[in-house]
Amino acid sequence: MAIQVIAVIGATGNQGSGTVSALLAQTGFAVRALSSDPSGPRAQALLAQHKESARIGRFKLVKCNLDHPSELREALRGVHGVFAAMPADTRVGGGEVVEVTQGKALVDACKANGVEHFVYSSLPSVAELNGGKYTHVTHAESKATVSEYAKSQLGNVTLLYPGMFYSNLHWPAFARREDDNTVWFCLPLKPDTPLQCVDDRYDVGNFAAAVFSAGPTLTRGKTYPVQAPITTPAALASEYGALTGEKTRFEPLALEEAVGLMVRGDADGEGRREFTEMFQFIADGVDGKSSFAAGIEHDSSLADLGVRASKLQMFLERSGFRVGQKT
Repeated sequence: MAIQVIAVIGATGNQGSGTVSALLAQTGFAVRALSSDPSGPRAQALLAQHKESARIGRFKLVKCNLDHPSELREALRGVHGVFAAMPADTRVGGGEVVEVTQGKALVDACKANGVEHFVYSSLPSVAELNGGKYTHVTHAESKATVSEYAKSQLGNVTLLYPGMFYSNLHWPAFARREDDNTVWFCLPLKPDTPLQCVDDRYDVGNFAAAVFSAGPTLTRGKTYPVQAPITTPAALASEYGALTGEKTRFEPLALEEAVGLMVRGDADGEGRREFTEMFQFIADGVDGKSSFAAGIEHDSSLADLGVRASKLQMFLERSGFRVGQKT
């Protein structure tokens, strides 16, 4: 019997590369990693990491541009499942956000090829969760739109909702190291804002591999929060200090200043509005829950999959990450 193949979209990104590693290490599936530039440094680094799997035929890099539906259909020929962590592309083309256009084309290619299981790294609609108060968190709305389209077109769809990435602590709008070596957690949020975090490279891949192993009969139609237990900005800073022995404090940046650090140039009005509303949504919370988990009524990931998202200690031990320092 031929080995079943999982195609990974976004294979050179954190979530995608983690999924490639988890599938090869934890399952019997073969992996087809789709890349728009297989000869580029990130794709070649992924190939080097999995050279033994490539040698025995379990791993293959395939050229595929998400803007070319014919390439997508060809790249997915014969695959059993697809994992997708779509690039967050908020540009508008043809009257639609590019990420939505690419996502729908991916779903159509899955349908044309009879893909058995579609696993999508998604987010809930912010506008829906807050009753239309914030309508410009485009990266979330795009993922929610693609998710609904996938569910309307495909029989076996499983969604993953990642929390706030620990890797975001690289950004000076989230955390930084001061001149006296004090670590400053500076997210533009109240100290007691509920947050749920995730090691995006490790946890998303771990969940995705578990979903494919469990199969669509158990996991179809379900949404799994890839999110550690609730913490807060102040607690995150305190925990980081206790775990690393580094002097650490929490004091929020002004929202405007934080957003200014996350967009390119003063002219990026759409980006400023998107990140402003994102932080406002997170700050509001939803019925006392962490915002991006609020749409999930029941978390069955441990019962179904036997996995949990990483707490901060696990992330720090696994990655060696320190704020403001290269690892």
